[in-house]
Amino acid sequence: MQNNDQTLSSNTSDAAKELNATPMVLTDAAGEHVPAPYDSALLAFIHEGTEIRNPYVSPDGHTLVNPVSAYGFVEYHTGGGCMALMRPHTEGRVLYLTQDGIYIADPQDWRECVISVCDAEGNDLAYCDLAAVPSSNEAGHQNACENPFCPEELKLESPEALKERYRVWVQENLANDELEFDENASVSLCESGAFVQARIWVPFSSLPTPPDNADEGV
Repeated sequence: MQNNDQTLSSNTSDAAKELNATPMVLTDAAGEHVPAPYDSALLAFIHEGTEIRNPYVSPDGHTLVNPVSAYGFVEYHTGGGCMALMRPHTEGRVLYLTQDGIYIADPQDWRECVISVCDAEGNDLAYCDLAAVPSSNEAGHQNACENPFCPEELKLESPEALKERYRVWVQENLANDELEFDENASVSLCESGAFVQARIWVPFSSLPTPPDNADEGV
């Protein structure tokens, strides 16, 4: 039984290593999507002499940036009400940044994004979750930029985890009969805190009396 357990553990470990080694999804000649090792020639670009693998991170890897102002991406309608950030690549190819295929992500939400590349005819070539892109200075290591929107002791906490902590705190400390906070409230992280979406109760009796001609047509 011990040998079987060791074999199972070894197989699981090998499978995890193989998955980490093939974070990119490549479209082969038959149009099938297959796992593949990350290829910077497809999904990275050169900006002022520096290879950029994560467009939401500064060239030095220390701060979050807006891909539009930092690297020249532009907002692009992909059809069906979907949006993406787009940037020309080499050989007529085009890079895209998407969040759930629909939204344009804020920099602090970069871990939810996918980077993809299409050829000059618009055919899909490859894509990869940004959170799985290996850093350029250490192969196989996730591109984990520190979170700059929190105190030093929380630097390594993910933005989404930090947002959830803000949601919990406001529900426990600020919520009352007039001020409500939804469990999925929007949270905008800032350097020294966060803005948390709230709902304020306003009774009809508080509204001023409308003008006498409010119901009259023009």
